[in-house]
Order: sequence, then structure tokens, then C-alpha cells
Amino acid sequence: MQSQPVIQLLHKHAPSFHPVVSFSAGKDRLLKIDFTNDNKDLTEEIYSDINKFSGYINQLLQNNNYKYGIGGYNEQRVIYASSNHFNAGDEPRRLHLGTDIWGKAGTPVYAFMGGRVHSFAFFISWMVLHFILYTGM
Repeated sequence: MQSQPVIQLLHKHAPSFHPVVSFSAGKDRLLKIDFTNDNKDLTEEIYSDINKFSGYINQLLQNNNYKYGIGGYNEQRVIYASSNHFNAGDEPRRLHLGTDIWGKAGTPVYAFMGGRVHSFAFFISWMVLHFILYTGM
């Protein structure tokens, strides 16, 4: 896949980007959370139960005094193994194609640039938003 057109598009629109959550780089802390097989603390017992999974993330943030947790793009996620959604078809999907941000319930979330909400889903303690961006393309 050619990434150059995407990179050019991002550079073109970078001046119009906005923060997606309130974050002060000098004060707030951001925890990179690993959802791959390399994270031996994240067991199947945890990731197969949404309440335990949410508790695991919240405990990581609280114990380490982080305001937000972030999950990586292009990450091979072991947690997808517990979901029928990612196991359909001939080849199960484990590649994560987004960036997750965890914060306290009620944290305002903003679009990083102009667009509209395409869809969203609520889970027990988290929400997923999908945006369609207005890029002029």
C-alpha cells in the first residue's frame, strides 16, 4: 500500500488539527498500553471479560498516575482473539487499525479536524467513534 498520499494529506491539513482530549504536555501523563502477546500481564481471563478488561486499564492508569492511556495503531492485538467479530472468515483479524485513548468517564472528546460522526458504539465502560473527515478529496 502506498502511504505517500496519506502523508501528504496529513501535512496539508496539519494546521487545522485540534487536540482530541484536553492534555497539558508539561503536567499530564500518557501511558502507552501494550495489547499484544508481549504484555504478559494481560491474560485471556482479563481480555475476554469486558469488566475485568476495563478494570485492568483503569487500575494501570490510577496506579501510575496517568491521565490517559493510549493503545497503538498497527498493533497485533491478542485481545481480538476473544471476539467473534474479529474471528469471522478464513483469516482472523488481529491488526488494530486505530488509536485508542482511555480516560475517566465523562472526559470530553473532540474531532481532530472537521468532519462528521459516521457511527459510534457504547460498550460497558468505553465508547467507539468513527469519523468521516472533510478533506476536499
